[in-house]
Amino acid sequence: MKISGRILHIEITESLGGIEIFLLNVYRNINRPKLQFDFVLNREEAEIEGSIKELGGRIFKVRYGNAISYYNRLVELILKNGYSVVHIHKNSAINIIPFLACKRAGVKTIIAHSHNTSPSKGRWMAKILHYINRPILNALSSDKFACSGLAAEWLFGKRYVRKNKVLYVKNGIEVDVFAYDAEIRSRIRAELKLQTSTFLIGNVGRMTRQKNQVFLVEVLFEVRKRYADTKLLICGNGTMKSEILKRAEELGVADSLILPGQCTNINEMLQAMDIYVMPSLYEGFGIAAVEAQCAGLPTILSDIIPAEAKITEVCKRISLRVPPSGWSMEIMKLKDIERKDVREIIRENGFDIKQTACFLQEYYMKKL
Repeated sequence: MKISGRILHIEITESLGGIEIFLLNVYRNINRPKLQFDFVLNREEAEIEGSIKELGGRIFKVRYGNAISYYNRLVELILKNGYSVVHIHKNSAINIIPFLACKRAGVKTIIAHSHNTSPSKGRWMAKILHYINRPILNALSSDKFACSGLAAEWLFGKRYVRKNKVLYVKNGIEVDVFAYDAEIRSRIRAELKLQTSTFLIGNVGRMTRQKNQVFLVEVLFEVRKRYADTKLLICGNGTMKSEILKRAEELGVADSLILPGQCTNINEMLQAMDIYVMPSLYEGFGIAAVEAQCAGLPTILSDIIPAEAKITEVCKRISLRVPPSGWSMEIMKLKDIERKDVREIIRENGFDIKQTACFLQEYYMKKL
């Protein structure tokens, strides 16, 4: 079958973050003989390079360097390959160069896709630049996507939300891969050297300020007061690792902390957990929360995580103003919840990646 077209995605980073996982999941589930993806990478290497190439995708390495050379290289790339649809994935409006390049290259469909509710890097200065650039991003983008209502308001503003100018694209997951499996649970817990009685609190994410895992260590300290045989498993790496370890040492819970680093088998690690806790300071959506709920886990989220992430009855949202002791009380209420197969609930709420991929494929094909 002849390929109908290629969609350019801007941009992926070197690490396997939320945007990269989302794109890879979509790419695996589209009709690739009919439609293909290409990607702009802003580093020399990326964790998902091999996976992309296996699926038939192409990777173009365009480093920032300086703004002018970055802009010129993007324009040249788009013109050379004749892209009519470019999908730009953003956590903020700080960098609008891809939109300027697309406009200069005459791209007909420029999709801006909001994946977060705060800049990935920087604090107040980054937010100022975001709000300065946001009107330009809105003017240059022909189509606007977001993973949640909060993410839509952050990147485009309430006016575009009120006027229904934003399409919501759900962060679908491989439902069957994450479904609860008692056999995998037993195997992974054995590999982690956990006792049957051990209560395992889990979290998946880069060790960054955003994920708020130092607070999670403080929650572990409080839960251990109520149930001594409790451990905390954090799957991920990051710049905050030393602070997490330091706080665990200060509280005397370092022996109850399990840090395996970046895990490629998140679906299996979730089976080993007894509860999933996500105290993030901000999230565009929180796809990890969907994966945890799909695994049948009781799940506790900070209340800044969009309400759309709460799917099952055993998922709660708690304010970060509540101290760690309060979080520990809520965790203990869910400690002995029996896990169930909730795949149909996940699908009914539209979080099957096959649904997301089908929607995007049809959308792209109409635009090509």
